[in-house]
Amino acid sequence: MGLDDFVDSLGLNATFAAADTPRSMPSDLYFNGLHGTAVIRGMQGTNVGFGADFGAEFSAGQVVTFELLVSATGRPDYALSTNQAVPHLLIGAIRPGKTVDVRIDPANFGRLAIDFNQMLHGGGEFPRGRVTADQVCETGEPGSAVVHRVFKTWQAVLNLGGDPIRGVVMIVSWPGKPPFVSRNGQRVPRDKLKLLVPGATFPVKGDPNIPDLAVIDWSAIG
Repeated sequence: MGLDDFVDSLGLNATFAAADTPRSMPSDLYFNGLHGTAVIRGMQGTNVGFGADFGAEFSAGQVVTFELLVSATGRPDYALSTNQAVPHLLIGAIRPGKTVDVRIDPANFGRLAIDFNQMLHGGGEFPRGRVTADQVCETGEPGSAVVHRVFKTWQAVLNLGGDPIRGVVMIVSWPGKPPFVSRNGQRVPRDKLKLLVPGATFPVKGDPNIPDLAVIDWSAIG
């Protein structure tokens, strides 16, 4: 089951934090963690989520239990179950079978963090750390997208004016490049929510090298 499937079934306003689940990568893992990879073998949604603080949409996320097969230099592959807070910009992009980068605690191989920063930034020009839709719209390349599917996440994100988050599957086109499928979460102004329907075409901004970092440019829509 993919993330977009089970998020559909949650229908919760969960904005409280799971006590043992950091909302972003702990600093010790970011600076000192061993680099590895993991194959997502299974996923299970929880009723725990985070709202964004100070308008930083990257920090908003749904807590998901991942079943991973972890690979790290110097030791055999191993299975691990772990809770991770998935940024809403990556909702729908994370699914079983995908290989993700991880940072592993060298003193405790049972503790790791999925490197969602790497997934969002890739080889692009966006700054490291938290990224917001506004930043992407300011610095990203323009393109267009046709909405294929819309699915609900939690109802609203704190400190974003109460705007709802919707998971969106889009067919995105960049000038001179073939179209591709993008799956992520979009913050939708309430007065434009009715426009977000399958078949609708929107201007987007993003990085053509990072398929799931395509953000609808609501400021360009009258």
